[in-house]
Amino acid sequence: MAPKHGPITKLWIQWKSSRAVPWRQRWLVGMDLTGNTFWEFTDQINIGRLRRIVEYDKNAHYADVKLAPQWIQWLRHTRDSPPSIQEQQMDIVRQAQMKQLAAQADAKWASKAARIDMPQRQEIASAALPRRPPEVPLEVTDPVASMDEMMKETEGQSAIVAETAKEEKTAVSKRERKDTTPYTGLKLGKEGEQAPESWAPRPARRR
Repeated sequence: MAPKHGPITKLWIQWKSSRAVPWRQRWLVGMDLTGNTFWEFTDQINIGRLRRIVEYDKNAHYADVKLAPQWIQWLRHTRDSPPSIQEQQMDIVRQAQMKQLAAQADAKWASKAARIDMPQRQEIASAALPRRPPEVPLEVTDPVASMDEMMKETEGQSAIVAETAKEEKTAVSKRERKDTTPYTGLKLGKEGEQAPESWAPRPARRR
């Protein structure tokens, strides 16, 4: 809000801002919304250029002083004309609107991210729960029938074992006969050596 000045303060501002006084070397240029005043004065080294300074409010602490960007530009000579009170007020309104829009955008994106992450969170929660094994229904069985089935299974296993042993015995006897058959028609020498036989040529085939 623009500071409200009384008639005496307005006259003082007009008097300090007047450049018609010949002996005056410093002029009031303007004020900000917090009561800081901005001045121009002649430079003794560079006569063609005016220097610019700011005088802070006497009732404010230096750590609490914050200058508007428009006044900072004016102090650094990047802006020629000083900002008006209306321009400073519009800048304050613009900053408040930007903060409000930024808060609304943050809330919108936060709610959207929560909706997107909800299925993933449900999957993670379901995966974290311990899985219970399926319950096997209890069946009521007849003890006599179960004993008969056990006897039949035992007899079947015994028959399979006997048949397997019989097959193994038959295979062993066959291998033994096969091993002794090649040596049945051979004559042995004195010390168990094989006796050589005379060579008998086979009749040639007619072509």
